[in-house]
Amino acid sequence: MNKKPFITILLAITMLSACVPGTDQVSSSHEQSSNITSNTSSVVGTSIPFSEVPMAYASGEDLSVIVKSPTELNATLTENEWLLAGVPNKWADFDNEFFIDNTLILHFMITTSTTPTYVLKDIRKDGENLRLYIVGEYYGNAFEEAMGFAAFVITVTKADIKKYYNFATNITYNQLDEIAPHINQGTFYVFSEAYDEGLLMIKNLQTIKNQMVGVDEALVIDEIIEDLIINDYLAIIHTGESSGTSTIAYEHIDLTRYYGEYNGSYVVVLAITIHDYPAIAINEEIGGIMFDYGLPRIQVWHKNN
Repeated sequence: MNKKPFITILLAITMLSACVPGTDQVSSSHEQSSNITSNTSSVVGTSIPFSEVPMAYASGEDLSVIVKSPTELNATLTENEWLLAGVPNKWADFDNEFFIDNTLILHFMITTSTTPTYVLKDIRKDGENLRLYIVGEYYGNAFEEAMGFAAFVITVTKADIKKYYNFATNITYNQLDEIAPHINQGTFYVFSEAYDEGLLMIKNLQTIKNQMVGVDEALVIDEIIEDLIINDYLAIIHTGESSGTSTIAYEHIDLTRYYGEYNGSYVVVLAITIHDYPAIAINEEIGGIMFDYGLPRIQVWHKNN
């Protein structure tokens, strides 16, 4: 299985209410918020490096803001409590140390359809203007007649956007092939392998251990992420069949345990409900911490680019 570096695109799309967007290659005219606009200007300026942090949101509000300090982040979270939904302490990594050299760009938008996959292609600065270039990619001719939600949590070097306090977006649509191929959204790792590959840290392992023994409150995985994980797991099962098919279907796979998300890596237990698992005790030491559990094994799913 190929190992892929940690650069992820956060995307959360859900059904909200009816509305149909225009044709492909048409810039969005949806007003994002008071400090952001969308227009059809051509690509200009200097591209700046960026990374995205995986934070799944099934729904939310239009919000676009540049955050340059812990104080500004706390104010944003206080004014937008929906940002705190889901995984506890999901914003904890953005502390004083992070903001010494880095800045957050937050862009959340209610979309005009659940059909496209919204991808951040570029961030450019041109004089007094900072702009995000986003493409909504979709297959076939029809848009789902329902509004959705897309979310981007972006980190950039503070020096690159020091003088900017707001930004604009350029949103276009790109029609792909008529039929969407299956594309693996993530890569599976064995529990110990994820630690060896640097996807899990010692502090993450301790949190997982606390979850397993009931010290910490049980977590609930986002439904969109759960769907991606199950579909990827199903694809692996089908790929392993000599005939290319399998009697195992989506409804036969159950995500029975969820031990949290750590920098794009989701620690889960997946069970095939039509299989019987022998009562075998698994004892393994990872990062100096002993884990005791049974079958099926703990797996780590890391979201791809």
